[in-house]
Parts: sequence; structure tokens; C-alpha cells
Amino acid sequence: MRKINKQAGFTLIELIMVIVILGVLSAFALPRFADLGGQARIASINGAAGSMKAAANIAHAQWLAEGNAASVLVVLEGVDVVMVNGYPTEAGIMVAAQISGNDYTIAGGTVSLAGAPTPDNQTATNSCPRCSSNLVTRTVKKGDNKGNQFLACSTFPKCRYTLHKNM
Repeated sequence: MRKINKQAGFTLIELIMVIVILGVLSAFALPRFADLGGQARIASINGAAGSMKAAANIAHAQWLAEGNAASVLVVLEGVDVVMVNGYPTEAGIMVAAQISGNDYTIAGGTVSLAGAPTPDNQTATNSCPRCSSNLVTRTVKKGDNKGNQFLACSTFPKCRYTLHKNM
């Protein structure tokens, strides 16, 4: 009687193919997650801007509801908000929105994240994360985004890296 050997497990070629496929997939996925810090900073600033707009509108509505045109203070949640002509001052908006200097840098009507890179001290200024070439500003010529600007690698078509601008 003859015994039949049953194969158990995967062959070396099958394992290598799986590793190659995973490598290719990760090469495409990695650039999408490379700049999450920048997106988080943008979301934080947008949240602060929304908070400031809402706080200014709430303070103005409270001022109107009180009906006292001479009032220079409005009390919101136990905090005094300084008003001028019915609208909160810059400092009043920050108090009403509960935005402090611990998280944000506030200077001359501009709010930025404390400790975040600015265009002057940013380390990755206009270089492609894939090939380290310069990024150039381009304009979309066709489609729904026609006229919008984006950053693209200067070595196109060799490198096809793009970064959409928030304008």
C-alpha cells in the first residue's frame, strides 16, 4: 500500500508574495497618514474660530436681551465680558470663548496654536515627503475643483505627490 503525503502550510513563494503585497499597500497608505499633525492643528484652529464666533454672537445677544445700551459688561456663565457698542472686545471674545494662552497664542487679533510651527520656523517647508524635491503651486484645470490651487512635486510625472491647499 502506498502512502500519500499531504502538504501542510504555505510554500516559500506564497509567503514572499504576501509580504510583497503588504509592502506595496503600506507604501501607498503611509503618505496619507504622514501629516496628521498638520491636519490636527488646522482642525484645532477651526474649532477655536467657531468657538470665538459663537461666543461673540452669544455675548451680543445677551447684551441685546438685557436692553441696556449703556452697559459695558455682560455676564456669561459667571464671567464678565467687556463690550463696546454692543459687541465684545478682543479680550472679551477670548474670555467668552474660554480660550486661554495655555493652548493658544493670542496676538493682535490673531489666534494660533501655542508651540505649533509657523511659516517662519516650520521645518518641512516646501519639500516633497516622497522624493525631497521642491513643491510648486499648481491650479486644477478640469473637473469640479477647476481653479483651486494645490501643491505638487516639481518632478511630476516622475513623482505624483500632491497636497491640497486650504484656501
